Amino acid sequence: MLYNILLTYLAGMAWMVINLTYHIFIRFDKYDRKYRELKWDFALTCILWPLFIISSPRRLINPGHDFGTGEHWAEEARLRENPPPVGEIVLYQAKKGGYSDTFGEFTFIRQDILDYLQNRWWDESNDYPLTQVEYTIHNWLDYHYDSSISQPTVVPAAWEHFQLIADDMIRQGIGKVHCTQCQLDYSTKQLLSKNNRGHAGWNSNRLHCPKDHPLLVVQTTHYTVVS
Repeated sequence: MLYNILLTYLAGMAWMVINLTYHIFIRFDKYDRKYRELKWDFALTCILWPLFIISSPRRLINPGHDFGTGEHWAEEARLRENPPPVGEIVLYQAKKGGYSDTFGEFTFIRQDILDYLQNRWWDESNDYPLTQVEYTIHNWLDYHYDSSISQPTVVPAAWEHFQLIADDMIRQGIGKVHCTQCQLDYSTKQLLSKNNRGHAGWNSNRLHCPKDHPLLVVQTTHYTVVS
């Protein structure tokens, strides 16, 4: 009995070694191998594979979604080296804001975003210099423009930092706004600013539509209460 259990365990471990090796060297690219935490996940998954039968059976068959924590950084690296083509209109779809859903879609003229980033670049009084992601976005807009694209180009999800650009531009009156909850378009002047400030935890910039649906929530500052 014990022999059969041990044999089954070793057979499962051998399967995991083969399966994970296949994913690392065939399914993953150089960015996955660089940015994902592979060594510990490889060892723990192979040794503790019986635990995943109940907790995460998908991981035993296709570990690509769960293997390592660097998927976001890997995607950012791919975008830096090979960004997609971009048209004249850029669409940013707001992500979940903290624990609440958001319903904002924001469209911008490509050149308006370039002008905004260039103004930030040369503004010596700006307390928030451009980040690497913003330089990457500038490069994307400037060097990968395709005039044949007629539909709005969606900002890649990995560029989460674009929410800061969208928030600042909309507050400056640049861009167009659509609420997916209302299914209505609004001007930037119609939006409600409901920023929360000065409390423990995350403080956020918040933009709501006239019907009070949250459109964009951008976490800005985190305060920790020390007792």
